[in-house]
Amino acid sequence: MLSQLFVLSPRGDSIVKREFRHDVPGHAPEIFFRAVRFWKDGEKAPAVFNENGVNYLHVKVRLLGVKDRPRARA
Repeated sequence: MLSQLFVLSPRGDSIVKREFRHDVPGHAPEIFFRAVRFWKDGEKAPAVFNENGVNYLHVKVRLLGVKDRPRARA
């Protein structure tokens, strides 16, 4: 079951954060960012890993586009 969903900027700022179950710490995006950014032995972090008893799954996308479509006027 998914506990949190978040999208981070390249600097680690939360762009989108949604909590579903409230069973992981609220600072999980910060923990995740530091774990991925400073992974052991200078390697890239795997797509799935466990940090402090919390499982993380991530996909890195270079360019994330968010688009909005204006409502048509009646």
